Amino acid sequence: MKTKLLLYATFIISVSFIKASAQTAYKWDYVNSLQNEWLQKICTQGLDTVYIVGRNGLIAKSTNRTSTWTKQYPVSSQLNDIIFCNHTTGFAVGNNGTILRTTDAGVNWTQQTSGVTVNLNAIAATGTDNIWAVGDGGKILFSTDAGSTWQIKDMATTSNLNDISFRNNIGYIVGNAHTCFFSSDKGSNWVFKDIAVHNPNNNPISMFGLLSVNQTQNHACILIGNEYRGWSINVDNNKFIQPSNYGGISVSSFVMKNDSIGYGFWGDCTTGSSGCIIFVQRINLNKIDPYSSEGFEIYPLSSFDYNHSDMNFVNDTTEYMISGSSLFHLKRYIPDIHDGLSNRINNKLSIENSSTNLTVRFGEISVEKVEILSITGLKILSENVRHNESAKTINITSLPRGTYIIRAYNRNNTFTNIKWIRQ
Repeated sequence: MKTKLLLYATFIISVSFIKASAQTAYKWDYVNSLQNEWLQKICTQGLDTVYIVGRNGLIAKSTNRTSTWTKQYPVSSQLNDIIFCNHTTGFAVGNNGTILRTTDAGVNWTQQTSGVTVNLNAIAATGTDNIWAVGDGGKILFSTDAGSTWQIKDMATTSNLNDISFRNNIGYIVGNAHTCFFSSDKGSNWVFKDIAVHNPNNNPISMFGLLSVNQTQNHACILIGNEYRGWSINVDNNKFIQPSNYGGISVSSFVMKNDSIGYGFWGDCTTGSSGCIIFVQRINLNKIDPYSSEGFEIYPLSSFDYNHSDMNFVNDTTEYMISGSSLFHLKRYIPDIHDGLSNRINNKLSIENSSTNLTVRFGEISVEKVEILSITGLKILSENVRHNESAKTINITSLPRGTYIIRAYNRNNTFTNIKWIRQ
């Protein structure tokens, strides 16, 4: 399933916050391990392996949850999407009719003969015997032999096709000019599907583009945009969701996490500014008022891409987001349940300090990094933790008196905070 996103405009140089509940909260951490690349699409395999494709034929692979990467450039064309049918066989598609295949979990990629020269924008599959790619000019390709050969499916459209999705037997293809094809038999047969649009001004239906499709267990959600910069999400072709609109939104796409929760993403850079922002908006399909939404978070970016941003959900505690040259990793936060005085324990950490050193003890918890933050969340000190260490001692002679946050990043992709008062 594609995971695509949306973008909007306002500027702030540096804003970041954590939304907390009584039990857990979440924080997006900027990942700087993949720099100087423009990122188009992300997918994961298992808990540890992450793949990203991008401009200049980039295919990046991490086997340690984005800490380090190996990079390849098997072609020079921009790559727009990537999927894996199983743990070893995967495909990437891109501009100029590019299709790449790996049969060894991304160690090697070979170019396949697609028979087309248009840009291919998306790829989906139900298995190695049923793989589909869509692109500009209404091009639809499919393979029944694990990508060795590709055939063209003609459905009498010249509209650019933006996305394709399969869930079990059900398939959707969506594109510009109100184009949607539907299949109930894994693509053996396709029919045109008339997708309802929110059109209070009675604009020509051809002005509405279907930008992305997300299928969950019980829902099909299609993101709709029009030339007047309005947008909405059609859920099951009978309900519209219209998240908050700040004076017009230039929409790229939208992603569903599960049957209830979806996310929209938008942002902008101010001309001449030194930074950008991205808004992360949480949309609840089960909300009584379908025209409202909830949950905004703001993150500074060096740059982002209006047309190719993406998100991938590994599980409830690990998610990744890319936009332009920026990569973020979401981790679950287990809040401190104590009053923050020195030497208190929060079920995960204990801290001890002298006038010169602070010792953070974590016992059997597997911790990979310990940080000291200001009470406003500014990182002051950071120390990596070796696998065999059960405590970390940090020199604090340079720290003035005051209240700090001690944060331990666990190797299970959670992190724990505890307040500490330096007296």
